[in-house]
Amino acid sequence: MGASASSAKLAGELGYSFVFAQFINSNEAVLDEAFEIFSRLQERKKAEPISFILSLSVIVADTDERQAIGN
Repeated sequence: MGASASSAKLAGELGYSFVFAQFINSNEAVLDEAFEIFSRLQERKKAEPISFILSLSVIVADTDERQAIGN
């Protein structure tokens, strides 16, 4: 698990699956860069497929009223 493009690059170079921690780094440009680097390494290695997983936090409420209490 990591939250940067360099973490994704390292995982790809080592042949590991990678989990991008969007709940730590919500910058979409960094997510896009990490995915592109990881994908390019996979194409170049032509190895057995490994996964790029997105980990994020989600907050839900039963109703709009309960959601408003959380604010």
